[in-house]
Amino acid sequence: VTEMMVNEYLKQTQQLTFTSFMHYDHAVAKKTHDEVYSDLSTSLWHHIYQSAPDIPDDPVHRLTDYVLQTRDYILNEHSSEYWKEGRTPFTEEMVVDFSNMVDNDGKPMKNIRYDPANDPWYLPGGWLAAQSEPGERYYWHPETREVRWDLPVDVRDAVVSNKK
Repeated sequence: VTEMMVNEYLKQTQQLTFTSFMHYDHAVAKKTHDEVYSDLSTSLWHHIYQSAPDIPDDPVHRLTDYVLQTRDYILNEHSSEYWKEGRTPFTEEMVVDFSNMVDNDGKPMKNIRYDPANDPWYLPGGWLAAQSEPGERYYWHPETREVRWDLPVDVRDAVVSNKK
């Protein structure tokens, strides 16, 4: 099931990914920091937030700060060993604070912390929930490659006990 869904949408995903990365690359090639920041913020708002008009500027700017900090760290401070291994190091210095954000009127936005107990898609034990094209939920385990329409009993019991 997973491979069929991936293949069906692979071309669309590749096109969207290529377009977004071209926009990001174009943005960071600008001459001045202000031009880079402006174009990158716009590109992130367009591709990550899907140009939603109700998204406040603050989260977009903080995401832009994070992307630029990460880029600068990769280009200037980390070992070439990471490049050879195809990975990016993350350090405490690279963390942008996403708490205490404000909306476009300067009013504080609600701080949201991820809580798996409130996530209807979270499953323990490495299982993931997915949705078929007709909208039916199914479950799969990426390590074992098992796909099921119903939750395994041990996972179902863990989910029920977490919700209590």
